[in-house]
Amino acid sequence: MEHPHDGHGHEPEPSDAVDEAKVVAAAVIAAGGSYTLAGDAAGKSKRTIVRWAADPAFARLVSDLRAERLSEVTGRLGETMPRALDTLIECLDAESPFARIRAATAISIPTLPEDWKVADAQIFPATYGPSVEMAIRSGGLGTVSLFAARPGRFDVVPATLVHDGDLNAAY
Repeated sequence: MEHPHDGHGHEPEPSDAVDEAKVVAAAVIAAGGSYTLAGDAAGKSKRTIVRWAADPAFARLVSDLRAERLSEVTGRLGETMPRALDTLIECLDAESPFARIRAATAISIPTLPEDWKVADAQIFPATYGPSVEMAIRSGGLGTVSLFAARPGRFDVVPATLVHDGDLNAAY
């Protein structure tokens, strides 16, 4: 038996299955997913999703779903904004300089030994957000420098130690 084609080499599918798959794919795209991810979620190829994306009705569905999502998020943001702002202000006013730095930059500074004191801290722009440079008086080690930044990706690796005369560095 010969299968009917749509004139483009694609076999037609039952309309309910196509509609459900299109809604799934449109929802993934509306949420920021790629065509590949949308195809995986809908059980279709990326090529099919690209073809659907060229259809004004599909594009309108994606746009409507994005608008609906934006409305939901905006509503939730409006409800929680005062509480979030109060929390941020409390953190920015905290006695601990580490709490203030974390509130301002989303960078957590490690706990330092009790006898170490922060002499200076500065926040600088960096590729993936702010970075923090600190000068710390460390008792027996003298003044040390701590640099913290948000990485583009995160890997846990052992520290590398470098010794050069009286200078030591760990990174």
